[in-house]
Amino acid sequence: MKGIYSSAQGRERVLALGGWTALDYAVRRPERVERLVLLCPAGIGRQTTTRWLPGMLLRRLLGRRGLRRSVAHVAGLGAPEHREALDFTVEAFSCFRPRTERLPVFSDRELAGLSVPVQVIVGERDVMFDSRQTLRRVRAHVAGAEAVLLPGVGHAVLGQTEAVGRFLRA
Repeated sequence: MKGIYSSAQGRERVLALGGWTALDYAVRRPERVERLVLLCPAGIGRQTTTRWLPGMLLRRLLGRRGLRRSVAHVAGLGAPEHREALDFTVEAFSCFRPRTERLPVFSDRELAGLSVPVQVIVGERDVMFDSRQTLRRVRAHVAGAEAVLLPGVGHAVLGQTEAVGRFLRA
């Protein structure tokens, strides 16, 4: 396992809970991981459901249009250039109810136990997780981690194929 990152025909796709799943795997099975890439991961910084969950639940009452507005807000996909990613994400969210309960947080000891190269990329405007706290904890506990804050970006981190590819090939 090289990292969690998905690219379909050169276009990134949003993976729900991918960062948490990859980090959990790396913590539990370190001998099976060579490098780890985390995009806006859960389980490191504070989860901030009060900033988005009430509005999302109200918008969902408006049907598909409300779902679209909710996803655009929560994922940070409101710009016209994100239309394709928004369409894909709305379609995915129309098939299931998203997890709303708090996710387990990895301990400082678990983070410090990571012995592989780690790249963490977060969006400055992520409404789901506290990006600054995520980066502080990564920098404090994961030796040599590459930690990147993308200005103006929400939870959906797009356009990072080259940066992630360089990191995984290094």
